[in-house]
Amino acid sequence: MAVVLVQSWIIARRPDTAGVIAVNNPPADVQVATPGMSDDEPSRRREAADASDRPSTLPRADVAAAVRVQTATATAAVGDGKVRAGQGNRLLAFEDLRAARPPIATIAGPINIVTRAGPPRLSLVAVNGKTLEQSGAQINVLAHRSVYADREVIVGFSDCTDTTSACERKEPFWLLLRKSKPPVFKRSRGLRANQNAGAVTAVPSGVHVDLGLWDGVRQTATLTSLDDIYITRVKESPAPLSDADCRAVAAALESCAASRQCDGYQSVIRSVPAARMANVERLFHESTGLNAPMFRSVCVRSCELGLTPTSALVRREVCGGAAPAQWSQRPQGAS
Repeated sequence: MAVVLVQSWIIARRPDTAGVIAVNNPPADVQVATPGMSDDEPSRRREAADASDRPSTLPRADVAAAVRVQTATATAAVGDGKVRAGQGNRLLAFEDLRAARPPIATIAGPINIVTRAGPPRLSLVAVNGKTLEQSGAQINVLAHRSVYADREVIVGFSDCTDTTSACERKEPFWLLLRKSKPPVFKRSRGLRANQNAGAVTAVPSGVHVDLGLWDGVRQTATLTSLDDIYITRVKESPAPLSDADCRAVAAALESCAASRQCDGYQSVIRSVPAARMANVERLFHESTGLNAPMFRSVCVRSCELGLTPTSALVRREVCGGAAPAQWSQRPQGAS
């Protein structure tokens, strides 16, 4: 057995710096729907409506002008006071704001992002010249505007200027606007999208934000027509990593082999460059292809042998799919 193991490794040593994988715990302060759980009847009707009439999140360039015209018309319709109450959920227009230059005109006045000098330096959302203190973050970005018969909804994201364990994903927020009423800012702390997610879709039943995949679960957050935040969670099946992602894992294992501190996983990864460990952390949380227990085992064994595992071994044992329940049963520093 020892002979077979040694033949599966090749020598590789490189100087490295420290890096540690962080652990994230999902929030529990919002309504959640999971497969097998019963939803209330209105929620089921909303989900059925979503599947049939969901518009594209990003309008095509050839209809962008039409959307802007429709938006202006919709705003006037909201302002004339003649919309019947029963039509309040009717979606009149939507537009993507990522490329728009603030201020954004709305029924509640212009929306802007302002910066307050520190310390600490803060980015804040301002409505009609008044800043919303609860919106304070390192970065705020407006992403989407939806115009309904009785309201407008602005979706944005709060983010950080640096990558830390406390700020690793985008945090969505909703700004609910009604004519002659104060703006309502809604955010659920800990409810975040991964870096490749964040698509926004408006339908009559609410405004959906794709939060992407995190710890084996794909999530969508919705500000419903009842002004509640509703979360849908669907468990993803394990799937192998792509070739590019597996190469990033192999690079981290090369650094494990170059480490001189082999007294356990935490000791070994102190010698792994932070950028390489950040890639492993991202794949652990945002994919179902990294086998975390096997990565830890191979990392420590690489250090002990002073050898780097072959690409075939890494592809088969580490990149072939997540281990069962690896997110719910990981010990401290296991990711």
